[in-house]
Amino acid sequence: MIVCGTDFSDRSDAAADVAAAIAARRGEELLLVHVYDSDRQWSAAIDEARRSRLNEVATRLRRRDLVVEEHVAPGNPAAVLLELAHARHASMVVLAAVGQRFTVRLRVGSVTERVARSLRLPLLIVRAEAAGLLRWARDGEPLGVMIAIDRPEDFPAIAQGIADLARIGPCSTVTAHARVDDSSHAEGVDEEFRQRIEPQLRNSGIDAPLLVRSGDAPVIEQIVELAELEEADLVVLRNHPRSEVSALWRASVSRGVLRLASMSVLMLPAPAGEPLDTKVPRFRSVLIPTDLSPVSQESVRYGFGLVAPGCIVYLLHVVPPGLSEQERHELLRRTQALVPDRAEFREISAYAELAVSDDPAAAICEAADRFNTDVICIGSRGASDVRDGAGSVTRAVMKDTRRPLLVIQPPRPA
Repeated sequence: MIVCGTDFSDRSDAAADVAAAIAARRGEELLLVHVYDSDRQWSAAIDEARRSRLNEVATRLRRRDLVVEEHVAPGNPAAVLLELAHARHASMVVLAAVGQRFTVRLRVGSVTERVARSLRLPLLIVRAEAAGLLRWARDGEPLGVMIAIDRPEDFPAIAQGIADLARIGPCSTVTAHARVDDSSHAEGVDEEFRQRIEPQLRNSGIDAPLLVRSGDAPVIEQIVELAELEEADLVVLRNHPRSEVSALWRASVSRGVLRLASMSVLMLPAPAGEPLDTKVPRFRSVLIPTDLSPVSQESVRYGFGLVAPGCIVYLLHVVPPGLSEQERHELLRRTQALVPDRAEFREISAYAELAVSDDPAAAICEAADRFNTDVICIGSRGASDVRDGAGSVTRAVMKDTRRPLLVIQPPRPA
């Protein structure tokens, strides 16, 4: 059974079309689900109207000789979808992407992202412009697929997913690996990765040229750029469950691609019984937000102390809209001046950036995702930081990010 969520939007209709075509190809039933917030929207008339709308969608899809089951329920959409998918032993969940690309406003809290965080089944995120995906599933035309692989250990799960796709229709596949590294050692590290992954590609029987890229752009942006250059219809990657230790930052890559990619995305779970990753993580990059206050300057000191030689530090100063160009230039200069003198000596690459936003916490989380940093090091003003009933910036970041967070408290008064 394939589970497909819908909110009756045009993009949900596109996702339902793809889900129905895949279900027909695989000889499976389709469970079409609509969930609404009963606290704000429930009434007998509204409930009946939603059931009628869902029946219209299901009736349209049944014209393809497909068995379509309908499910309308009040509640939390992500929670209901997760419960249904696991309880019905679904083979895949299909959802629509939010708009052309995920926006900062929807970065936290979208149904799709909440499902992605907890689902242990294949999750297909369909873009509204997924004509190639639909032609592949419905008409058997070749599908352009790019496998985005973070580590060789992920390949068995991805290989199984690619084999499942090939049983639906023909795929033209490439494999890509990207990482942040503009040092002189990058070429050697890239070659080491090739030597580890190419034998797995050959043994799996997957005919997919391997593209390996190292650069100073964030990993997420490099992956999306490669997919666009390859004109891929679909990006396939591993979805790391939250219970994995190192998934705290690897998962952010998959969710970042989910937000930024202009094409559809297939997120694959770990194979059943795969052991948890218990390696001690090594921080390769850190984001340090600063407002130039003493405590945020202290976080700069600690942040640079977290990383080893050859790693990267990003300094971020979030400023409100309305500042003049001269004011922004001066604040950027002061932010750049926070970089310790010994950073260059230790071969630590340091970058300073000014972000204009009236929501500092959202800007910080967005930057952490964009740079794919392993950890955020942020200063807190202690008790004075929580007097505002809405909560401090630090607390908002703690709530919204899934990355490790080091909070630097102000020194206690003597």
